[in-house]
Amino acid sequence: MRIALGALAFGLLVSLAANAWLLRRVFEQYLVAQEVRLDPVGLAQHPLSAEAKPAAAHGRRVVFFGDSRAHAWTSAAQLPGFDLVDRGIGRETSAQARERFERHVAPLAPDVVVIQVGVNDLKLVSLRPELRSQIVDACVENIEAIVARAEALGAGVVLSTVFPVGEPPPFLRPFASGGTPEAIEAVNDRLRALAGPRVVVLDAATLLSDPQGGIAPAYAHDWLHIAPAGYAALNGDLVRAVESVNGPGGSVEKRP
Repeated sequence: MRIALGALAFGLLVSLAANAWLLRRVFEQYLVAQEVRLDPVGLAQHPLSAEAKPAAAHGRRVVFFGDSRAHAWTSAAQLPGFDLVDRGIGRETSAQARERFERHVAPLAPDVVVIQVGVNDLKLVSLRPELRSQIVDACVENIEAIVARAEALGAGVVLSTVFPVGEPPPFLRPFASGGTPEAIEAVNDRLRALAGPRVVVLDAATLLSDPQGGIAPAYAHDWLHIAPAGYAALNGDLVRAVESVNGPGGSVEKRP
């Protein structure tokens, strides 16, 4: 009897803890949604006056632009001789990034813009598979517009394919139907076609993927983000892409 009561009490405590955790997650997402309503494209996260920042210390400025992956890439990159500027914002979609480009990038007069964005669009495919085509098309259109605007500034562009993802966290798995990896590959196929005289496509997805198309375990931090080892693996290709972006465009493919 005592064992049964103990097991019941333990089960009740576990249930209460799980419900408290879920409630906390829901509240956190509610707060995020309200913050986005106050500042829809995240302008407050990178305050910038109407004047451009001073000239880069080394004469060449590289702006990392996009979502949290771009934000983390700024501090992880090893680019001697370049002034690196972070203009990445966590949780942002390609539409949000597109809308803030004029405020966050144009005044900096960058020599090179490194673009990594799109996963926050494409992760929704697992939850709303019926919207797959619209999400993929809109994501590509937004990234194309960002690339075109960077070129119009006279900057070289290093366009990274969208990094792969891992398994979603347990609280999302009951609701996720899959499809995000395939949507990422569909977008990346179209991004690879954007290489040109001033656009180098860095195929990060190929370098970071495992044989199944997900993020390789050695490079994974969580289901959406890569670990320092992933950025280290990208750095050689990044250096070559940044150095070559003023010459003939092309794709920087995975090394054999």
